[in-house]
Amino acid sequence: MRAPAFYALKAGGWHDYLNLLHLPYLIWHLSYVMVGAAAAPRIHADRLVATLVAFGLAVGISSHALDELKGRPLQTKILRSHLMCLAASTFATAAALGVTGAVVLDRWLLVFVGAGAFLAVGYNLEIMGGRFHNRFWFGLSWGAFPVLTSYWVQKGSISYVAILVAAVCLMLALIQNYFSRRAKSIRRSVKPPDEIEIRRMKSYERALRGMAFAIPIVVTCLFIARLGR
Repeated sequence: MRAPAFYALKAGGWHDYLNLLHLPYLIWHLSYVMVGAAAAPRIHADRLVATLVAFGLAVGISSHALDELKGRPLQTKILRSHLMCLAASTFATAAALGVTGAVVLDRWLLVFVGAGAFLAVGYNLEIMGGRFHNRFWFGLSWGAFPVLTSYWVQKGSISYVAILVAAVCLMLALIQNYFSRRAKSIRRSVKPPDEIEIRRMKSYERALRGMAFAIPIVVTCLFIARLGR
């Protein structure tokens, strides 16, 4: 049986919980949180850490647990009740961090908390007939939204710089989604793929590996340079 993703370990035990994180993509996603903070005029370390934790919980665990509930794309053996508990508890913790931030900083943060909740549930549970489960909404949810949220948490407003950076990250997320969907359609196909399909899948996955490796490094270097000013 083929692995459901190029980064997936053999199913069973603790491997299932590690696979659930979609680790290369999670690190990639959190890089957008960092670049949003780096684009702000001033970086508040405590706010950045809280934002990273909130997105890590909401996306790394909750959203991926919800996704696994819909058809077991990662083929994990985690009990349905455990997935539901993971999704609910991590989502609640992330929301609590957001509400706390709204009390401490500004009530406008609740708009981002509500938008994040809607995007996570709408995309992963495919509500309204899957209207929000497409490439554009993926790019908005996983690319642009973390940039805008992180920037706002740092500055308390949105500028044209934040919008431009968010647009770039949205496009990167769309590219990720394009390669990922095509690679997974071949890897998870019921019929065995032929040699041409295998080569195509490997080319898609090489691109994904390269981007998942390069983007966090570039963002980290940008962040270090930003702190060194």
